[in-house]
Amino acid sequence: MAISMEYYKVLSYSIDAEKFAKEIENLLKYYEEGSLDFGLEINLMCELSAREYLVCENLDEHLKNKIDEWLYKRITSNSSFDLGICFAIVDRFSLKKTLCFLENEYLSDLIKNHNTIKYYESLQDYPSADYLLIEFKRLLNILRGRDCNLVDILSSMYELAIRQLHTYEDIDKNFKQELEKELIKIIDYNSKVIDLYSGEVIELSGGVALNLDMKNICMFMKEKMCDIQSESVKQIMQKIVMEDSIAK
Repeated sequence: MAISMEYYKVLSYSIDAEKFAKEIENLLKYYEEGSLDFGLEINLMCELSAREYLVCENLDEHLKNKIDEWLYKRITSNSSFDLGICFAIVDRFSLKKTLCFLENEYLSDLIKNHNTIKYYESLQDYPSADYLLIEFKRLLNILRGRDCNLVDILSSMYELAIRQLHTYEDIDKNFKQELEKELIKIIDYNSKVIDLYSGEVIELSGGVALNLDMKNICMFMKEKMCDIQSESVKQIMQKIVMEDSIAK
């Protein structure tokens, strides 16, 4: 079988489920020959996986498991790989084993080293709403623990909020209320105890609020502004409130 990226790029996005499954089987068989480097392997699979959302039927679980095993074995035997591409494949095919490995082995190190934003910046632009909710909950738990770099975690949450906007779906109502309460606490504290990062913390919190349509946060900022001593923080709040009023 001749194989090239050009072939997969021109492959129809309206491919039927049977042909889609066959293409994946052929690709996995080709990988077994071991003639490609891992970088090309995951790029080819990522291009093919882009059709997953438009295929009417779900992939057979047996085939999903084969993809999961292939990707798991390859990333555990390679010290260097594109995290963003791997997560795109994982998300599109719902690969549980590989997802668990990446979260435990990679994300935990990033959080420990205050580099969580690198992980979230690498996520594909259009993940599923269910996947985003899992990641939002993870970050909220970290925020509540307070043993974190606040700017790093809020920057990561902002990356998720942008992607949530791309789904055209509202985030879970109960979770939204929980997150609003936590962000209001953070904004309130950082508007009183002004330090080097207070402005950035409030700006990021506001960015999350705007993308998730959190009206309570914008109302809180509007009411709080008259009590703010720092002119720079007040200007940040005014900008967020103004953007919210324009969005209405």
